[in-house]
Amino acid sequence: MKRCDMPLKKNAFMVGMTLCLCLGIAGIFFTGCDNGGSYEAKLEDAKIAMDDGDYAQAKSILETLPQTEEVLEYMSNAIAGGELGLDTLNIISTLGDLEDSNNQGSIDMVGLIIAGGDDQLTEEEIATKLASATEAIELFKTIADMNSTGSKAIDVVVLTNNQKMQLGLLSITRTVLTMADQICRATGGNPVTMAEAWIRANRDNFLPVSPTQDEIDRIDEDILFIGYAIDIFSDTSDLKDDYLAFKDELDANGDGVTSADEINDYLTNL
Repeated sequence: MKRCDMPLKKNAFMVGMTLCLCLGIAGIFFTGCDNGGSYEAKLEDAKIAMDDGDYAQAKSILETLPQTEEVLEYMSNAIAGGELGLDTLNIISTLGDLEDSNNQGSIDMVGLIIAGGDDQLTEEEIATKLASATEAIELFKTIADMNSTGSKAIDVVVLTNNQKMQLGLLSITRTVLTMADQICRATGGNPVTMAEAWIRANRDNFLPVSPTQDEIDRIDEDILFIGYAIDIFSDTSDLKDDYLAFKDELDANGDGVTSADEINDYLTNL
């Protein structure tokens, strides 16, 4: 009987080793598949979260993923939706809603949206939203940098038309917030409402505003990005007229460089 034990033990050992080896290979295979699928699954989870209006959850998911072009664009969408009230993820329908609003190029186009249902923006809210708008824009600049092949470090020409439309809307929003910040400072930190009617009724209390050079540079960059968005719209688009009116009224001489006088003239003539 003892002579029979050895082959049995040897066979059991070999079967066990073979099983372990197979399980190990299977584990490696399925782990690899899971890692590949995990990225796509998490990306889809983030998109679903944004569709459900849970932008904070979407952003937290995206922050765990490799910072690919797709992730960066979704991150910008999450910031715009959660902190600015702008649905840039569905940019076409968002622009359609703006076109239907018939604001004729005024700051009303985005001014009331970014107030989040409350017409007034406090000094703290302006600072927070301005930082968010800049962050969302910087993400698109990073995408452009990833795709640029020329000597320029950043050339947004390489962005897709959809991305340029998103960037244009974000740039209009940032310019409105930048002017809100200037008005707020001029009033001693009082809340402001970025709507034509409010500005007309209150501008004697805050004009002239005193933009810093950093603010002027920021608006100049926004005007450039707004111009790229304008080029995409068809000539029959009312929104193209709105964008052009906003840009041309702010950059009155059309040189792409704003000044304190042009900003004050814009606010004076609303």
